[in-house]
Amino acid sequence: MWNYILKREFLLNFIKYI
Repeated sequence: MWNYILKREFLLNFIKYI
């Protein structure tokens, strides 16, 4: 569960950064 949230946040941050 935590892994999924972490992955989602990381993806969002990555897209926001780019």
